[in-house]
Amino acid sequence: MNFSLQWHEPLWLILLIAPWFLQNHNNIQKNLLKFADQKLWPWLITDHSEIKANQFGVWIAAWSLGITALAGPFIITDQETSTRTGVDIAVIIDISPSMQVTDIPPNRLARSKLELGDFIQKLKGDRIALVAFSANAYPVLPLTFDYNTFLYFVNALEPSLVTKRGSNLGQALIEAEKLLNQGNKNGRAIILLSDGEIHNETVLEVGKNNLKSPLFIIGMGTPDGGPIPSQSGYFIRQNQKLVISRLQSEKLSSITRAENYISLKNDDSDWETIIKLLRQQTETNHYPIQVTNNKVELFPWLLSISLLLFLYQRMYRHNSILLLTLLPLLLATPDPSHANVWQEQQAHNALKSGHYPQAIKLYQTLLTYNGYMGLGAAYYRQQKWQESIYAYQQAFKLAETNDQRAHTSFNEANALTRLHQFEKAQIAYQRALHWKKNYKEAILNLNLIKTLLPSSGNSNQKIKSLSQNRPAETGSIDPTLAGKEEMTQKERVVKAEQQMKALNTPPNPLLKYQFQEHDRQSMTTSKEDPW
Repeated sequence: MNFSLQWHEPLWLILLIAPWFLQNHNNIQKNLLKFADQKLWPWLITDHSEIKANQFGVWIAAWSLGITALAGPFIITDQETSTRTGVDIAVIIDISPSMQVTDIPPNRLARSKLELGDFIQKLKGDRIALVAFSANAYPVLPLTFDYNTFLYFVNALEPSLVTKRGSNLGQALIEAEKLLNQGNKNGRAIILLSDGEIHNETVLEVGKNNLKSPLFIIGMGTPDGGPIPSQSGYFIRQNQKLVISRLQSEKLSSITRAENYISLKNDDSDWETIIKLLRQQTETNHYPIQVTNNKVELFPWLLSISLLLFLYQRMYRHNSILLLTLLPLLLATPDPSHANVWQEQQAHNALKSGHYPQAIKLYQTLLTYNGYMGLGAAYYRQQKWQESIYAYQQAFKLAETNDQRAHTSFNEANALTRLHQFEKAQIAYQRALHWKKNYKEAILNLNLIKTLLPSSGNSNQKIKSLSQNRPAETGSIDPTLAGKEEMTQKERVVKAEQQMKALNTPPNPLLKYQFQEHDRQSMTTSKEDPW
């Protein structure tokens, strides 16, 4: 068993030296001499001998323990090293304009995000990296075990992030190999999601020759294809003719083994096949990981002893009975919900960093409104919808203002939507509007839910959620949803959920800056078609 002493606020320890500047033992007697002649001390002071080093030492000890408690010491115990097994996987996703074609609903790129959400659920101990490409290739995320962060960046990918448009798959393959080179030499693979609209065969051949890892491809699109939307809202034309983008199955299958190319399926059979082939064609890596099992806060004990010493100095012999009475109360283990004043901040930091199990563990001890709201958010981001609903319901009971009640009801409605309990979600959105009349997000989501209610119970198909990490916060009515009976329930829900996520989610500014800087510094001039 290992022990590691750590601090929340170590700067407080500077105050440990303060008493030595403020006073010392000799100053006590000097001050008393100013007050009265030493011959009078026996009549003015009960036991003047206690004023000497004894009391000063007690005071110093009490002060030191109190300051140490403010510094927030804690011990990490039981740090153990275990082993995780898996494969290093680099995922390449096409974000060129042709990926916005709607031949597969809601469009190729949005469906790619859905598919990667399913893929993540099937991984067990694998590390994963992310590369996006258009006219250039962009390494987005290095190898990591943090699947939630991976999905966050996947959902942030959009064609509008880049300034140069095209389909430079060859460079993307090179970037993927670079990321994999940071890991193990063996036990590695690349997975590509693209429509195969690659026009620069020379660059593609360079990337293909650079491959050292097995490549698995899912073709995103259909043979019939569809027109390519432009940023101006029209469809792309070339020589006055409408450009139709079609799935290039032959081109994609020529890059890898024949069995490693799979066209998109409506169920999970495509991923099941790829996972099976991946395990067959790659070795297994062993990753050492450190597990922290316990954390012990020391400040309650230090603070209790400090208070005890201050009381001892004040009361000493005269109130010893009272001191003995208070002793069990001072040394009692503090209530966990009140003892750790930093716990809520720690839980928030864990939630913000994507460490959801740790955030859940911390929030479960905070039986407050903020504690239950944080707990609901942590469960939500782990896609544990039912647990998040319970947490939001408990937060509602502890809410003190109308805004808090509206906020909890809104979050509960979002979780109900993920469970496809649309009627209950409608009631929860209406409850949010009861407490906050002009709640814009609730109004928009309520309108969107109403478009799903007529056929909400007519399909038993598995419906995938676009928002893997975060609640859908707002939504709006798409006129193409209402009254379009030929759309399947799956298409209606997927498209509606995409709108709910996208309405108030602008392009990620950090990714946009990164991609555009990459485009600006790139010296290559692409001669391929800009889609």
